[in-house]
Amino acid sequence: MFNKNNDDKNNVGTVISQGTAIEGEIAVSESIRIDGQLYGKLIAEGDVFIGKEGNLEADITGNNVVIAGTVKGNIKAEDKLEIISTGKLSGDISISNLVIHDGGVFEGSSTANLAQSNLNATEESYEEDTSLEDEEDES
Repeated sequence: MFNKNNDDKNNVGTVISQGTAIEGEIAVSESIRIDGQLYGKLIAEGDVFIGKEGNLEADITGNNVVIAGTVKGNIKAEDKLEIISTGKLSGDISISNLVIHDGGVFEGSSTANLAQSNLNATEESYEEDTSLEDEEDES
């Protein structure tokens, strides 16, 4: 749904349809789509898609989170948080990548998490740059 990769975690395995309301904690080992209501907490090992009719008062954890509906709660997205033009988010976020489309609403604070692989690459690049400076100083 979110990536061209056919990994099982990218295939939506759970759907909460419009007209369904759940209160409590949901944990899934795949991706999930919510078009109904959720009050509580959602932990997904895959991606999370909140449809236009989705209405959540919940904290959400997932790889990629796409919001087209309404969410009140904190979000931790391992990769990307995307708020579509119809999406509304009120809460704090911890993300690696944020995309807000025209018309999308975000109210809260954000913490950007540099992916560990990017952090290692940045540190290696810095070390290479400083070693070049040391070589220039010696000549």
